Amino acid sequence: MYDLRSDSLKLLVSQAAGAAYSPTGYLVYTLREGGLFAAACDLNTLTLRGGAVSVVDGVEPMRFAMS
Repeated sequence: MYDLRSDSLKLLVSQAAGAAYSPTGYLVYTLREGGLFAAACDLNTLTLRGGAVSVVDGVEPMRFAMS
């Protein structure tokens, strides 16, 4: 997650891809191994509150190859 105040990046989830913040207060993301997850996220401290919950199994992040 990018912190505008400190002009720095903060890693919240290792091996995550395609993360997006939901207006309901959750960080929604896929893992490189697959699966869609959601975790409560505090934007003031840029931390996750509690553990992630599996939302949908079998979702894989988009992969691309460069040639």
